[in-house]
Amino acid sequence: MSVASSLAADLLAYLQTQGIDAGAVSARAGIALRTGEDAPDRVPAAVMAALWREAVAASGDPDLGLHTGESFQPGALDIVGYVMLSSHTASEAIRRGARLMRLLNDSLAVDLEHTAIATRCRVRLLQTAGEDLRVDSRQVIETLLAGLVHQLRLLTGRAVIPLAVQMRHARPNTGTREHARIFGIEPTFDADVDAIDIDHRDLDVPLRSANPQLLAAFESHAEAALDALRTRESLSARVLHEIVTQLKGEAPSIPLVAKSLAMSARHLQRGLANEGTTFQSLLDDARRELAVRHLSAPGATVAKVAWLVGFSEPSAFHRAFRRWTGHSPRELARR
Repeated sequence: MSVASSLAADLLAYLQTQGIDAGAVSARAGIALRTGEDAPDRVPAAVMAALWREAVAASGDPDLGLHTGESFQPGALDIVGYVMLSSHTASEAIRRGARLMRLLNDSLAVDLEHTAIATRCRVRLLQTAGEDLRVDSRQVIETLLAGLVHQLRLLTGRAVIPLAVQMRHARPNTGTREHARIFGIEPTFDADVDAIDIDHRDLDVPLRSANPQLLAAFESHAEAALDALRTRESLSARVLHEIVTQLKGEAPSIPLVAKSLAMSARHLQRGLANEGTTFQSLLDDARRELAVRHLSAPGATVAKVAWLVGFSEPSAFHRAFRRWTGHSPRELARR
């Protein structure tokens, strides 16, 4: 999994405006953004997660995601931003942005749900999202939702205030004054979804920047980029499918999965590295998803589920499950 390098560059640029040595932060995160023709267009998701951790630590700002979201530059969205800017209405811009979300962060998806008065933009972690994002998604979710409101305000010239903002993470112990200031309303925390509801009256606004000719060109460019990304993702998806298929009482090995895909183990590992993930990360994802599903079934026992997801010792399963979810398997089985 990976993130558009323009988002990493925007985060570093924000730190620089706050008087923070962005170069030192990026070095500690293990990221080296180059310029020119050899500049990478993607940053591995694990590296981006490290960049967020280092950025929060260096800034001392627990609301860093909110602050970068409200001040991000449109160029951070790269081709996705140009497509949105050229759309006819804000509603069309949001629809196109949601469709192209994976160009910005291919660990996330944005689903649009329409009611009589509003459109809900729901952010969803994909199955192959890395463990860092699953364990602590606060900064990414808050910068995305704050950035969406900021983008709508720029596009429409209106003081857009969402009808509702919901976040799955807990209410910050540092307070929510900045959330209320930036969104214009108090969010709901510990919610079932990460979502924001936008009034149709704010979305049915024609954009002054609309340009059908440029839109056609930008969409063609974006679709080509999306096709290229899907091609790169296909190995992760195939490996994940093989792991789930073979995960019955014993964790499949890299050579075994590679053989099923008619490639060498080295080729498989190199291909996954190019996509910003690892075999172990995908194995953990598959084990976690299957474990949660099995534990939710009536009559499930921890020992049986541990065996089903490839752990020979229940104690090892306990440790892994707590690392994945923050809970013990017995806590989930009792729900």
